[in-house]
Amino acid sequence: MGPGGLLAKSGPAPTKPATKAPPKKPAPAFTDDDLARYREERLRRESPDGEPAPPTDAAQPALPPAASPATKVAVGSVEIRDLNGTLPAEARAAAEAAGRRFAAFFGLPLHEPLVIPLRYFPDPGAYRDHLDRNVDSRMSWAGYYDPAKREIVVGSAPDYLRVLLHEINHFVFDTAFDEAPVWLREGLAEYFETASADPEGLVVADQPWHRRQLAEWLKGRREPDLRQLLALNRSMWREHEVAGAARVRALSWSVVAFLMSSEAGRTAIHEFLASLEDQRGLYSLAAFDRTFPGGAAAFERQWLEHVEARVKTE
Repeated sequence: MGPGGLLAKSGPAPTKPATKAPPKKPAPAFTDDDLARYREERLRRESPDGEPAPPTDAAQPALPPAASPATKVAVGSVEIRDLNGTLPAEARAAAEAAGRRFAAFFGLPLHEPLVIPLRYFPDPGAYRDHLDRNVDSRMSWAGYYDPAKREIVVGSAPDYLRVLLHEINHFVFDTAFDEAPVWLREGLAEYFETASADPEGLVVADQPWHRRQLAEWLKGRREPDLRQLLALNRSMWREHEVAGAARVRALSWSVVAFLMSSEAGRTAIHEFLASLEDQRGLYSLAAFDRTFPGGAAAFERQWLEHVEARVKTE
C-alpha cells in the first residue's frame, strides 16, 4: 500500500493510500486466472522432496549491514528533516541509523544524502488536528507515510519509535523500488519495525501480537490463504484497511519472517528484491518458483509449517 501506519491503541493498523480517490469498483478478491495459474504451479512443482523447514524459534538473527554480495553497496548518509523541530535527538539518531541499514538491505546506493522529511507531533491534540485535515476520517493512526508528499508523519504514541521505523522502511523501500507486491512492502515494514541496532546490524524482535492473529487464522477458515494474500493489489489491500488490516499484516509479516529465518530464505528474498524490475506484474508465487529452493510448492509448504510452529510457542 502507499503510506504505512499503525493504530495508536491496538497495534499495527492501516495507512493512508497513495491516491486519494477510491477505485471506481472493488477489485475481485481473487481472480480465476490467479487460481488457474496457481493450480498449474502446484501440479508442476508438487513432489515429496523439498528443502527442510527453516528454524522456527522466536529469536531472529542479526541482519547484516548490507543485503548480500549481489546487492552490497557503499551506503552514504541518511538525514531526518525534522519539519516541526520537535523530534528528540535520540529518536533522530536511531531513525537515521535504521535508514542507513534499510538502504543497505535494499541495495540502495546513496551517492548523496537521503533526506527523509518527518513531522513529529508530541502534542496529541495537534496530531489529531493534523489527521483530521489530511487523512481518512475512518482511521486512527499513530503514524503514516505519504508517498505523494514523500513525507512521514508520526504522533506521540508510547511506541512512536517503532512507528517511525515502520514508516522509514516504507520511505526507503519506495526510494529503491518503483513497483512491488503489497504483501512485500507491508511485510518488510512490519518485520523491521521492532529492529534495534547492534555492531553487527539490526536485531529484529519477535512480534507476539502477530502470532496471536496467526493462531486465530489457523483455527478459522484461513482466509485469506497464502495465494490470495500474495495476489492482493493496492485496491484489495485498501478494502482490508477499511475493515481492519491486522490479519493481512500478520500474514505478510509471517512470510517475511519465514524467509528471513534461514539462509535459503534470505537468499530468496534478496533475489526477489534484486529482480523486482523483471517481475513487475508477475504473480508472487510464480516469482518464488524462480527464487525459492523447490519452487512455489515448497515455499507454501514450508511457510505453513513455519507458521504452525511459531504459533505453538505462543
